[in-house]
Amino acid sequence: MQQESDIAKIASVGLNHVRIPLGYWSVIPNQGDTYVQGAYQVLGNAVQWASNHGIKVMIDIHGAQGSQNGFDNSGHKGNIGFGQGNTYAQLRAVLQKVRDDYASNPAVSTIEIVNEPMASTIGEGTVEQLYRDSWGDLDQTDVYTTFHDGFLGVNYWDQKFDSGMDGMLTDTHHYEIFDNGQLAMSPADHNKAACAFGAQMASNSRPTIAGEFSGALTDCAQSLNGRGVGARYDGSYQVGSSGSSYIGDCARKTSGKTADLSADEKSNIAAFINAQLSAFEKKSGWIYWTWKTEGAPEWDMQDLLANGLFPNPVTSHANAC
Repeated sequence: MQQESDIAKIASVGLNHVRIPLGYWSVIPNQGDTYVQGAYQVLGNAVQWASNHGIKVMIDIHGAQGSQNGFDNSGHKGNIGFGQGNTYAQLRAVLQKVRDDYASNPAVSTIEIVNEPMASTIGEGTVEQLYRDSWGDLDQTDVYTTFHDGFLGVNYWDQKFDSGMDGMLTDTHHYEIFDNGQLAMSPADHNKAACAFGAQMASNSRPTIAGEFSGALTDCAQSLNGRGVGARYDGSYQVGSSGSSYIGDCARKTSGKTADLSADEKSNIAAFINAQLSAFEKKSGWIYWTWKTEGAPEWDMQDLLANGLFPNPVTSHANAC
């Protein structure tokens, strides 16, 4: 649970933004929804805390009705139902309410339309129209309209929108752990891949951020791939026709603290973080996922900072790209 003390710490290490994810059900719940309620009611506290400490806020609609990607982070794992029935209209209503409640707040810099829509399944045309409609809903406000690349590539949308559609921010997420081939890469190759991705970001004409990334070089974090699914890294991931083979041991990386990692693991994570910061600052910046966790040492920024694996202040990193 986040408290104002977290925001104070975030500001103290040189960060200037927080990304706050919300499911549609927190804003406009549907009858029969079984999701826990209350997040939207306390969003105002977080925005005020951010304002108190000079931090800007991205409000991110992380889950759409029906699921926009089939991932558990959408609130519903499995089938992708966004775009069917009234789900499109419902998401726009959610965005309009967030706009009405927060777009005029000086601490709020941007509203993200929806997190990680699987455009290849929903339909590229549907996602593009959603982005156009949502930009229209937000254009006459003081906030940027943030849109995710839909897993179509960071450069896919660069020439998609009219020149008059300004105030739009591209969000791309960079992970090198959800593919067997990437997991098998050497630490040096991970760093090179991050730098290459930063060059792709830099080639965009539109402002572009890495709105999610982490220090993870494995997919070992508990439940990262789904509850009880296992990890590709240690060969325990077997889902349908998708399998994995042993690359390394998940000991100390499934849960626990950064301090428990080996010296080599710490060094490799620190170098990977440094490379990514260098890469993403070639364009418009980054937001780390996540500030703190319940025991995932490759992901917990607060713990990484405490153990010297994340630069402090965050602007003090060396240029690795």
